[in-house]
Amino acid sequence: CGIGWYSASSGQARCSPCGRGQITRESGAVNESECLCGSGSFMCGETTSCESCFEGLFCQEGLGPPVQLAGFWTKDASTGCDFSVLRCRNARECPQAALGTCADGREGIACNNCKARHYPRENGTCLPCGETDALPGVIAFVAIPIALLLLKMLRVEPSQVSFNLLTAAAVSSQLLVAIQTLGSIQQLSIEWQQPVLQLLELTKLLTFDLDFIRITCIYGTDSPVLKFASRLLACPLACACLLVSWCLSKMLGRPKPLDTVLNLCGLLIFAFYLSIALATLVPFQCAPNPDQTASMVSDPGIACYSSDEHAALLALAVCGLLSQPLAFLAVATYATIMYPWRVGSGRGLRLMNRYRFLFHRFKPERYKHGLFLLYRNSIVALLPVAVDVPGIQVPVMGTILLASLALQARTFPWRTEQANHVDLALTGLLIIVLLGAAPLLKLDETESVLSLGMFLCIPVVMILVVALLALLRAIVNHFRKRCQYGIFLCHHKGGAGSLCRLMKLLIARHSPIRVFLDCDQLENLDYLFDIVRTETKSVVVVLTTNLLSRSWCAGEITTAWKNNITTVPLQCDGFKLLDDEALKLIPTTWTPQQKQVLANYGVALGDVMSAYVWLQHNLAHLQMPRSGP
Repeated sequence: CGIGWYSASSGQARCSPCGRGQITRESGAVNESECLCGSGSFMCGETTSCESCFEGLFCQEGLGPPVQLAGFWTKDASTGCDFSVLRCRNARECPQAALGTCADGREGIACNNCKARHYPRENGTCLPCGETDALPGVIAFVAIPIALLLLKMLRVEPSQVSFNLLTAAAVSSQLLVAIQTLGSIQQLSIEWQQPVLQLLELTKLLTFDLDFIRITCIYGTDSPVLKFASRLLACPLACACLLVSWCLSKMLGRPKPLDTVLNLCGLLIFAFYLSIALATLVPFQCAPNPDQTASMVSDPGIACYSSDEHAALLALAVCGLLSQPLAFLAVATYATIMYPWRVGSGRGLRLMNRYRFLFHRFKPERYKHGLFLLYRNSIVALLPVAVDVPGIQVPVMGTILLASLALQARTFPWRTEQANHVDLALTGLLIIVLLGAAPLLKLDETESVLSLGMFLCIPVVMILVVALLALLRAIVNHFRKRCQYGIFLCHHKGGAGSLCRLMKLLIARHSPIRVFLDCDQLENLDYLFDIVRTETKSVVVVLTTNLLSRSWCAGEITTAWKNNITTVPLQCDGFKLLDDEALKLIPTTWTPQQKQVLANYGVALGDVMSAYVWLQHNLAHLQMPRSGP
């Protein structure tokens, strides 16, 4: 008999089919007992047919029940075939084994919790709490208030802070944010591998993961609601410690300004803002299960929006969001918007003391950067919740970090150069981590391929859009003469700097004509020459003794000559026309670098000589006595 058929006795004219979707391991079966379900299917009961294996289950060839795959969990349904398969946090907590099996020391739906008086380990198991296992939590509860008091005592006035201390403070805050960003990246749908997984575990303390200090050995139970409430209370309790110390100082006759305590509290929340936002958003981060339900990513044993436990977590999360990240973001936004007005009105001193954490580390003209960091961190915290497609999470996170990197490189907002360089390096390293982690994504191939294909259309199309818009703008500006400036004053600062400044002021007072003074932009000669070429109606050359020997003046005059810009020589007393021999000697006074700069901008030495001859002999000179009439 062939596969799937058997003959109960020899010499039978016809083989009998196994039926019920069963097969035989090989041909020549002689008994119905040799019929079994093939790989990928299982026999639900003696009276039913072989059924296809559910997602998250592994069905071996035979008549035995299915087993759960690593990373999935289902309740033992020995009396029926209605399997409810749930995803676990990882494959270590739910090993491939019989239905309902959890790693050692774990219990509950989806192996969500450790047993009473147990604490979780990195390998997915939970170990019994020993006599010293509560010590990390006790040390944390004692050390954190002491550290806060020391921070309050070591307060330094802004006028006493050196650049080195300012750099140290800036780099410390950058490091805290980078570590918290790693914690956010860790929450993406990425299958992290050793040894980087071990390093990422160290970020748990700064992201308020209380399992790092074995909090269950203090509480005695692994309750998700209790741990979540503790995470939400971490920063409020720290601020409460600062306020209590301020009250004690006031009672002891050594009062300090309340703004100092508020600034320290703001500094604390600013430093851990990303962790606070991540913690409050945990109940909103849900993932689908194979049984068409959804459960929390952090606690897969809690069904989303259909269980009392999740309802309690949502209530706590809403209270936490309104009282911490959203309230802090609103205060920071208001303070930043009002900053120019309050400083300009003379009420800025108290504002600076209270909100120094928001402005002090940045350049005065970049005072908005602190608020930008808060909004960026808010988006980073929202990403795991708002984007649930693994294939899109990494590109979106990379886009956020790249935008932040571009803005930081463009503005250099930190007050010290070293702090700016460190910020660039840390953001670049975070992007490298994302690039390296991309192949480790947990992908649902059908959904992720379609979503990623659609998402990648955006940057591909934007390449063309950005390039075409830039080309269109350049072409339009080329043919549209704006002429922003009526007069361009070309002068030598040492010979006529004060005179030209006075001329600019007088012209502005008595005429609507805008005046451009070249000495205001000497660091960018290319920009100067383009102003002469495209945005100036007339160039006034203030002729003094040393003007023609200055390379930038030579470039301006030559550019005006080559582009037929109206040029008016204004001859000051003391200036003498140069003969041909003197003109030829002028380039010899320029350095090779100055000659190279002029050549790069299309100003040839031969053109300079021709422009000087044109300026001296072809144009009518106006006399300007600098010592009065």
